Amino acid sequence: MTIEEKLNLIGFKGFVHLKKDLRDNKRRKFFSSNYNDNEFNIMIVEKDNKWTMEKLEDAGLISNVLKLKNNEISISELILFFKNFYYKNDAISQYL
Repeated sequence: MTIEEKLNLIGFKGFVHLKKDLRDNKRRKFFSSNYNDNEFNIMIVEKDNKWTMEKLEDAGLISNVLKLKNNEISISELILFFKNFYYKNDAISQYL
């Protein structure tokens, strides 16, 4: 399963800026939810056929849960968060 297929399975949706002047023809995906009563929003962008984090609003939630030393989170770490924590007891985790 590709990274994009995993992101779609998690629930990431396509995103287009409403303001035309902010559109840059890059592919973006967005996810918004909460975990342990903490809301978080994630925006990722595809650059050179690789998905990278563009914007993360989570007050350190994901890096704290994953016990990361820095706040830079890779897409593989993000998928790990969804597999081992967010969807831990859900059948979806076996596909991530």
